[in-house]
Amino acid sequence: MASRSLLLLPALLLALTGCGSSAEVEENEPAAAATATQQSSSAEPAKSAAESAAEDESDPFPGYPLLVDLASIDTRVTSSLEGNTAEGKVVALAPGIYTPYNTHFSDLDRYYEDPIIYGGQMMKQEYFPQIGGSSWGGVQPGTQKPQG
Repeated sequence: MASRSLLLLPALLLALTGCGSSAEVEENEPAAAATATQQSSSAEPAKSAAESAAEDESDPFPGYPLLVDLASIDTRVTSSLEGNTAEGKVVALAPGIYTPYNTHFSDLDRYYEDPIIYGGQMMKQEYFPQIGGSSWGGVQPGTQKPQG
């Protein structure tokens, strides 16, 4: 039994002292931290560029939403919206895309939340594919357009 204890003693001493591995880890930690810092700082400009691109994409139609007169838009859309909108107005969400106006909701951005849209088929398919409503081919933006 004594010989077995003597064999375990060197292994126990190596485990307790770390066999010099802690010095190696400490020496490598700053290098790893510097590499991580370099990677994160080099990723920041790319992230900023991506954020800029996302911001540009988040507003593909500057000046919209816009409150317009029902009489100023395509007659096919007008006939579908007559009687379903307040004060003869509709909210233009994008060029050729409209939703009924409700005087109780003056914040026009809110109309993007869950609209029923009417307007151009291609615009609906491209920008509002999952939203219900009616669409027709060739619907153009109305005569009242965003200023700018």
